Amino acid sequence: RETYQRALGLLKKGKILVLFPEGTRSRKGNLGHLREGTARIAVRTKVPLIPVVIRGTDKALPRGKKIVRLAKIKVRIGKPLESEPLYEGKDIKRKVQRLHQRLERSMKTLVERP
Repeated sequence: RETYQRALGLLKKGKILVLFPEGTRSRKGNLGHLREGTARIAVRTKVPLIPVVIRGTDKALPRGKKIVRLAKIKVRIGKPLESEPLYEGKDIKRKVQRLHQRLERSMKTLVERP
């Protein structure tokens, strides 16, 4: 809750915030389960989400290891995703779910791209 409030405060002040919606690195380089918190923060603050996929971190720093290995890292950046305008009386939960689904589709596309 405190982290969520801090994120909202930073974005409302115009700061840039980097979030990792999976919450951890992938073991095999595939996309894991995305948490809805990223979309919720974007909807609440009316800021766009910019999908970013970082490939190769599973080889550079495998889970459970403490030493970084030499590995090729690829960073793929998707198009910004605007959250829907919030109008009084509209269902915020549905807006969060729709933005979350759009983020998930965008990130899957970035992961699957050669």
